[in-house]
Amino acid sequence: LGQAQELKERGNRALAAGDVGAAVGHYSAAIARDPNNHVLFSNRSAAYARLGDYGRALADACRTLELRPDWAKGYSRKAAALEFLQRLEEAKATYEEGLAREPGNEQLLQGLRGVEARLAGRGALGELPGTGLGGLGRFWPPRDSSGMGISGCSPPKALVPPARKLQDPRVMTTLSVLLGVELSGAEEEEEAPSPPPPPPPPPSQPPPTEELPQNKQEAQKEKELGNAAYKRKEFPAALEHYTRAEQLDPTNMTYVTNQAAVYFETGEYERCRALCERAIEVGRENREDYRQIAK
Repeated sequence: LGQAQELKERGNRALAAGDVGAAVGHYSAAIARDPNNHVLFSNRSAAYARLGDYGRALADACRTLELRPDWAKGYSRKAAALEFLQRLEEAKATYEEGLAREPGNEQLLQGLRGVEARLAGRGALGELPGTGLGGLGRFWPPRDSSGMGISGCSPPKALVPPARKLQDPRVMTTLSVLLGVELSGAEEEEEAPSPPPPPPPPPSQPPPTEELPQNKQEAQKEKELGNAAYKRKEFPAALEHYTRAEQLDPTNMTYVTNQAAVYFETGEYERCRALCERAIEVGRENREDYRQIAK
């Protein structure tokens, strides 16, 4: 069991560093040594989800619940995989089943509210229900364990968004909200800016602000540097700052979506998609507001 624990810790470190394939390998080796450890299956489920291998993520989540049917995290893992597989009704039922066993669990409550919101908003902006990526679902079909389209066919050419779709203001608004970066100002031709409105009068007394830990303060500074580089279209520099921000504060999903925005601008849509999915996982792990995750 000592070897299994060490392998689990290696997997955790690899997952935190973004080396998801290595994390899967470490968790699998740990499972071979401790096949009845529900935490190992749960962790590997999370790693498979980050890889976009939702079929295996679901299988590991189900095994987690077989080993520990009263564990809220297992229901969260299973429901998340079902959401990515577009099986929203089953995901909703899974959240409810988990809450029946552990009423008031905040992670399950947030997940339930999120899936209910997506069920209520089916069809908005051409969304593929349950993708968790809003209007981006039409560009990136969910994948099964083979990495092919959910129907077993190769990913269609629509994987790369046609330029005409990117001119649709609704699509641009969706992407801006999802990625947390203003995309509409990144076009080749820009209109002359309107005169700025007069600044608001300064408040008589600044509102009190909560002192952030040092690592979070430094992460915010890195994000601001990344935003400045992004606006100058210096995308490699922006990516470096956003990556550094995530390293300083790995609990903040915004830094992951900032990286996704850079890859979107450089046309690396598969990396953008993968980072959006990882941002969702980070948000769930750290109990981000369900509305932010739903975006």
